[in-house]
Parts: sequence; C-alpha cells; structure tokens
Amino acid sequence: MTRVSRRGAIAASTQAAAASAPVLFQTTFGQFTNSNSFGTSTTASGAVDLSAYSGIPNLALVMALNWYANGGGTTTFGCSYNGVAATLMGGQDRSGGANYGSQLWIFPNPPTDGSHPLAGIQSSGTNTGRNIWLMAWLWSNVGGYDNVVSAPGISSGTAITIPVGANQVAVNAMSAGHTLGNYSQTQRAASAVANTLRGLAGDAAGDASGSKDFSATGGTYNSVGARLLPAA
Repeated sequence: MTRVSRRGAIAASTQAAAASAPVLFQTTFGQFTNSNSFGTSTTASGAVDLSAYSGIPNLALVMALNWYANGGGTTTFGCSYNGVAATLMGGQDRSGGANYGSQLWIFPNPPTDGSHPLAGIQSSGTNTGRNIWLMAWLWSNVGGYDNVVSAPGISSGTAITIPVGANQVAVNAMSAGHTLGNYSQTQRAASAVANTLRGLAGDAAGDASGSKDFSATGGTYNSVGARLLPAA
C-alpha cells in the first residue's frame, strides 16, 4: 500500500484545509464501459452536459477509471473532458505486472456551456485483452486534493484509510476480476465489463472521526482513495 500526500491539479492553499464551507456532492455521470479483447487499445466515453451547474463555484469532475489488461508489456492510461486531459491523482498501472487496476483523476473547473465528451483511455502497443470502466462525480467547492492512498492486491475485507475531517470528502475506486460486495461507504456505481472487470466507486463525507475506511468483500481487489479539500 502506498500513500501520496501532495497538492494536486488544483492549487490548494492552507486556507483550503481550514475552510468552513464543505465540499458538496452534485451528481454522478456514467457508467461508460468498453471491451476490446484482441486489440491494443480501448476507450470508454459518453456525453456529459454540465450546463445545469453553471455558476456554481469551484466545480471539479473526479473520475474513477477501472481497467483490465491481459498479457505483458506496459499500458498507458488517460482521462479527458471536452478533449482536455485530466490530472491523475493516483492509483495502479501495469508497472507491477498486475492485470487489474483502479485510478482516480481530477478535472477542475470544467466547462458548463453544454454537452462535451468524457473519456477514459487505455492503450499500448503490446498487450491485448482489455476492458475499461469509467464513472465521474461532480463536486463543488473543491480547492485541492491530497492523501492519495493506492493499494493493489489487498485481501477481501481489508480497508484503506483516508484521513478526512469536517467539510472534506474522501473518494474511492476499486477493481477486481470477480463480484465485490458489502461496500463500506456510499456506493455511487458498480458494474461489470465483459464479465471480466468488476468496478466500484464511492465516497464518504468527513466528520469528527477524522478518517474513513473503504473496504469490500468477495476476494482480492485493488483500491485507491484520495481526500478532496474545500476551496472556501
């Protein structure tokens, strides 16, 4: 299990950590899936219209990207909105040789002028047998992120813990090659792709307890979590 504590794509100041207004959930988009069993790349995408949220300050799209890739070789990943690349918060890639992984991406201040494509991409020139699953949350009053925790290959029921306090939110994605159940926090989405990749995504609002645990059961799985900080 690795932990990354850093300020991310959004400039997060000391005021953000002490801000009095909460990070607020707005809605979710997806799930977008795709499978390309004998190719070397695949994209999961769909149209997302944020016009109903125009005028809300400090919006951020947070994306859960769960993937499966068979065979050897390296694989690259990406997420975008309206053709503009999102920023990787953290998660697993194929550097450790794993066939499954989960990633979290963030896109601050997305355009709210109508419908634009939201996409998750998996590509390489070597391995084949790939599936991809993408879900996005829309949050408001987001000033930054930190406390990224990546945990590949953890056993059934094992939790990752995200330090998260009042007015902050912890987000999470999980992936496995089997059905996951008994999710420990608010589950926003769950899906299967080609009966191979099972993905989950969820979140938990921070409180006086100071941390939130994310776990599931059903077998070994991959997990990644991060903390969203308020802007004001």
